[in-house]
This record gives sequence, structure tokens and C-alpha cells, in this order.
Amino acid sequence: MRLVTGALGVAVLAMVGFLASQAVHPTVKKQAVAAEASQMPVGITFNVVAAQNAMSAMGAFKGYAVITNEKHHTIYTTDNDTQPGKSSCVGDCAKDFLPLAAPADAKPSGFWGVITRDDGTKQWTRHDKPLYVYAQDKNVGDIKGASVESWHWVLNNAMYGIPLPEGIVTEEMVAAGGQAFVDPKGRTIYAFSGDIKADKVACAPGATCDNGFSPLLAPQLASTLGEFTPISRADGTRQWAYQSAPLYTYDGDAEHGDSKGRMVDPRYHVALAEKYFQPDNVKFGINVRGMDYLTDAKGMTVYARDRFHFQVGGFSLRGGQAGVPQLGQFLGTSTCTGECTKTWVPVSAPDDAKSSGYWSVMKRKEGGAQWAYMGYAIYTYTGDQKPGDETSHDNFDISLGKTLPAIPQNPIDAVSALYWREVLP
Repeated sequence: MRLVTGALGVAVLAMVGFLASQAVHPTVKKQAVAAEASQMPVGITFNVVAAQNAMSAMGAFKGYAVITNEKHHTIYTTDNDTQPGKSSCVGDCAKDFLPLAAPADAKPSGFWGVITRDDGTKQWTRHDKPLYVYAQDKNVGDIKGASVESWHWVLNNAMYGIPLPEGIVTEEMVAAGGQAFVDPKGRTIYAFSGDIKADKVACAPGATCDNGFSPLLAPQLASTLGEFTPISRADGTRQWAYQSAPLYTYDGDAEHGDSKGRMVDPRYHVALAEKYFQPDNVKFGINVRGMDYLTDAKGMTVYARDRFHFQVGGFSLRGGQAGVPQLGQFLGTSTCTGECTKTWVPVSAPDDAKSSGYWSVMKRKEGGAQWAYMGYAIYTYTGDQKPGDETSHDNFDISLGKTLPAIPQNPIDAVSALYWREVLP
């Protein structure tokens, strides 16, 4: 009798344990939905502040990447805003720290929200914190508001302060569309929009099927954290899912920052925490050297005309400096005018386009608007015959360097060549 009772008790405990495990680790739905990234509003841009030029044994301090408004003025939050959906900065405060205005028809997206102020105007929020610009910040890069007690600039880090599963972080991957989730080994994470039972490509009977995507495994005792949920696989292992979409890494991503898996199978998408703005007529591809680069909508290589400047890392190499935004803004559209535009065609922007993310709009003297990326006006080359051609890359013209004005406070580059380079993210 005792044996029967003991066995029954063990069976009951086993059943309770099974049910508990199913509650903690739900089985994924047969058909997952594509994970949706938080959409950064149009008119939000990026800048680096508090940068120092001094070199040290540890290298150069590159400053803090922050979000800025359309005029590239630093955006702030305050510790005084303690109630979600409510701004405490009114009256004289709102004259010093101007609410970051949202259009009347603005829609929330992910952790970007919209609140209505007491005067009826709309204001953007990020992670429930109302956003502001400081009236005394007159120039790009000013951060005077940070010296005011309880006010802080906003880092361009999508999940800053937000709990994530152990080891998972976000990193900026512009070519992948924004800020992506990365696993503890630094590998890009992908979300799968298909049936988890068919997460391998179809292959011949008896063949071993492997498309290079491996499940992002979760600990057996992992529990739901935010929008991350552990799910059960047929082999008994646990796998992380984000917004119900199973997560994977790709074996072909050989280097930190690679996201080559996005070009392999349309069912796998880089899992983004935040999606950046991108013009409709520009996309990101991978060139013959395996590097991410910009193309137009037809896949033709996009170029910028730069001015030679002393740099460490070579011309457009992986890890090298692909351009200095301030220099690109200084040059504007002056490096290609008249007959030049018949060979190197400006990538057009709509007349009502706004600066957003790394994109800005330049007006041409002959009329029309042109996209600029990271400060540089961009073009396509008529000499390229097919997608993938990059025949104008590192095309130098020494004679034109002397006709341009000297770069302010930089005698090393006062006389230099112009050259065309493909545009890297």
C-alpha cells in the first residue's frame, strides 16, 4: 500500500513538474510572426558628443553617441519626469527645455511614444520618458543641458537600462537596419518568421539538411523576460524567442558585426530592437569583398566624393575611417556640379524629405534635393554597367584638390585630392 501511495505521489509530482515546465517554457506556435522593431521617428538624428581628440596608449576617446533632433541638437530627459505619460516640465522649465514636438498625427512605435501636453501639443517619449532639447544648445554638439541638475542626454542605445536575458545585448548594425540583438559570443541574432518545425531548408530524402542557422539556445530554467520567451524544441532543448519569433545565429557571420544571414533566406531577419530610417531608393548590400555597402534600388553601387584627409586605417577598409561627417557637410554638393552630374548622378531625395538617422538632405544649386549619408552627398556612376560593379571606387583626381577652400584649422589637408569611394555603413 505504501509502495502504491509512494508511486502515486511520484506520479503526481511528475505531472505537476511537467505542467509547471510547460507554463515556464511554452511551446512555440506553429507559425511565428515576424518580430517588429521599434520604429525610430522621422526627424530623429544621431551625433557624437563630448569627444576628445587626444590620443593615448589606449587609443582615442570617441565620445558618446546620442540621439538628436532634425537640427542635430542634443535630446535630453529629466529625472523629474516620474509619471509615465506625463511631463513635469511646464512653465519656465519648458522655455529652457523645449519639448520635442511630435506631429499631431504621430503614432507610437515600440518604446517610442506620444503624450499630449497640458497645452494640447504632442511630445515624443522614449521608454516612457518625455524628450526635450535645451534652448541654450545653439550649435551642433552642444551639451550644455547636461550641466543642469537632473537632466541627461539620451544615449543612442535602444535597450539602455532595459533588462535582457543574460549575455544578450544590442549593437548598432546600420546595414541590417538599426540596432540588433547580439548573443553572448557577439554573434548577430536572427528572428525566424516560419514554422519552427521547418527551420531548415528542404533537401533530398536521406540528405543532411543544414542552412547554417543554429537555434539560440536558452537555459533549461530560463523564464520570460520582457519580450524574450524560452520555447520548447522537438529535441527537448530550449530556444529563445523574441516577440514569439524563434531566434537563431548564422554560421556564415565570421566577424563581429557581420549580418550576412539576412541575404540567405527571406524567412530569417536580423532581430532588431530599433529600426532606423532608410530612404526608399537606397538599400544595403554586400560587395565582392564581403563588406556591407550602399546601393540604389536597382543594386547599383552608391558613391560619395570625399576629400583626402590624414586618417588611420586606410581608405574604406574594414575598421578604417570611411569619412568624417563634418567634412562631408563642409563640402556639401560642391565636389560634383555641372558636367560632373552627368557622369555621377545625384541620388535624389523628395522635396519634403527630412533629416533622419544618418541621412540628411542637401539642396542643389541647379534645383532639387539630394540624399546625404553620414554627412556626404551620394551618387551613382554611369560607368557601372550592372549591380555589383564598383569601377569608380578609389578614383582620385589630384588636380581638383587645389581649387577647394582649405579645411578649417587643418593645415595637413589644406591642399589635397578629391576621390570617389563606395559608401560603407
